[in-house]
Order: sequence, then structure tokens, then C-alpha cells
Amino acid sequence: KRTYPRNVLYSEVIATCPQGKTRKLLSVNCSNTGIGLISFTPVKVGEVFELEFTLKDDDDSSNYKVSAEVVQSHNTKDIYALGLRFLEELDQYKEPQAS
Repeated sequence: KRTYPRNVLYSEVIATCPQGKTRKLLSVNCSNTGIGLISFTPVKVGEVFELEFTLKDDDDSSNYKVSAEVVQSHNTKDIYALGLRFLEELDQYKEPQAS
């Protein structure tokens, strides 16, 4: 069961690997504990990235720079759906999901 709900988030995410290479990914959802991304190049489970993205809530927006580990990767042809877990929880979404 999830502690926090996923919230729809269509936004560009800049992902930087430990070697300094950056790539642009598309986010599809986000919660306090992780983010769902789309990539057009393969990404392995276990890879860690520094992510930069903006969350918008009503008239407010917050910029984030967080470390995250790839915990899921599924592909259909050249499209990769990724699930990343943040190494530190965000404080953006205040209300936990009921169990």
C-alpha cells in the first residue's frame, strides 16, 4: 500500500547520473516518495540520478533537486516507463493516503 497518492505531473525532468551525463525525461506522476518518468533510452534498475524538476500547486510552484534510484523499468519498443524512489521524502503533498 502507498503512503502517499500519486499526483499527475506532466513536466520535463533533468536527470544527471553520477558521471555527470544529463538527459531530459518526461514525468507522468509524482508523490512524496517517488516519481514516474518516461525515457526514450534504456535505464537500468539500480541507477541513481540527481533530478531537477518543478512542482506546481494552484498558483505556487516549487523547484526540487533530489536524488532518486530507479526501482522499476518497463519498456514497449523504444519507450521506457520508469519508477524512481526519492532518497529523501518530499514535503510537497501534505496529506497521506488512507490505508
